[in-house]
Amino acid sequence: MNEDLVRRLRAADPTARVALPTAADDAMREAIMATDVTTDRTGTVGRRRVRRGAVVAALATALVGGGAAYAGFHDWYRGGGGHEGLTCMARWDAPADERSGGPWLTGDAVADCRHYQELTGLPPIEEPVAFHVADDPALYVAPRHEVPPGATLVAADPQDLARQELEGSLKDFVDGLGAQCHDEAGAVAAAHAELDRLGLEGWTVRSEERPADWPEEECALVGFAVPQPPADGATAAPGGTATPATGREAFEPEPRTLVVHPHAAPDRDTLRGQGVGEVVYEIRDALRAGIADACVDLDVAERIAADALGDGHRWPTVVVEDPAAECTRVDLTGGGSIQVSLRGPRR
Repeated sequence: MNEDLVRRLRAADPTARVALPTAADDAMREAIMATDVTTDRTGTVGRRRVRRGAVVAALATALVGGGAAYAGFHDWYRGGGGHEGLTCMARWDAPADERSGGPWLTGDAVADCRHYQELTGLPPIEEPVAFHVADDPALYVAPRHEVPPGATLVAADPQDLARQELEGSLKDFVDGLGAQCHDEAGAVAAAHAELDRLGLEGWTVRSEERPADWPEEECALVGFAVPQPPADGATAAPGGTATPATGREAFEPEPRTLVVHPHAAPDRDTLRGQGVGEVVYEIRDALRAGIADACVDLDVAERIAADALGDGHRWPTVVVEDPAAECTRVDLTGGGSIQVSLRGPRR
């Protein structure tokens, strides 16, 4: 992978804090696993109908492909979720092999940790609560009576489930914000439309020039606001750059803020076979035709996703039942492996 491609991949997914390819354990922490939950949210989340064009490609061949060999759920999700994920433990002083976790799944930390514990064969967490420790952006879930001194409890936010879907849309490869190619004005309008669709109120969308060290690309990039790294000897700049997958709001400089960078995302086809494996496009096309371009219930969508994914390595599918939806929505994202998220009604 040459340096120019690395720069373009990092511009497409500026969440990358280190040069690609990352180590396998870092990829594991970034990968999204699965759960099956029900939401009774009655907002206006509905079937996505958006123009498709170029895509913010976050699925590098270094992170997606047939070369990864893992032991299975029992070991995949042990050890915790790293600085941007969830770490789940039945007791606060549990060693690494008695902890589970990984990236957020549904936006409900307690429910997600319950699923991680089940996947790894670890005991359930009694009276689980979520909390931060000091300046550590990682979120921990442990028994209430074992929360360490000085920790800050994190209460559930009514927007959590919708915000998690927004994050998936920002990284999506099928028909979400990440799969669209807009100019600056079109990206701003699309970001507002997505916030409205998800019922996310009180959010701001603004435009900023892309950072000077990002290559010029065809499409605008939409993402959460994150801090701009300061120059040597300087303080951090206000505002931030866009990234499609940041930490949770407590560690965002501008909570509930999306940033649009014009000419900051490459056309997906320029990365085909270089930065993104062919299998990703095959899966995307199957999900697009069978789910996004159709109107199917969750059971049908699960079968289509399972057929598209085949027997190759991938993270289990996230399944969120949304009784108020007319059709199932689908997101295809990556990091460590391919991951599919489905949200929709059961018939």
